[in-house]
Amino acid sequence: MKMVFNFDKKNNAGPAGLSTRASEPLTALEPGQRARIEAMELQGPAGTRLRDMGFLPGTEVRLIRRAPLGDPAVYELRGVQICLRRTEAQAIHVVLLPS
Repeated sequence: MKMVFNFDKKNNAGPAGLSTRASEPLTALEPGQRARIEAMELQGPAGTRLRDMGFLPGTEVRLIRRAPLGDPAVYELRGVQICLRRTEAQAIHVVLLPS
């Protein structure tokens, strides 16, 4: 089950307040790029833990850096840096923000 929330109802809101902008997986970010979380498909204990750590719809996130082989990556949100594996980051959908 994919839950999609949109807290920006003034801009780009479609039916029922859902975003009409195309979302991308969190893995699409380049170092230094910012995005806003739209949805998370990760279920079970891992999804619950990420939500507890702040990966919630409407939260701004920035990619700090990736490991030399591309996995894992360090993201910053709410003033905290968190390292995620590629499989976890692919389940988080974001809308890119202007730099």
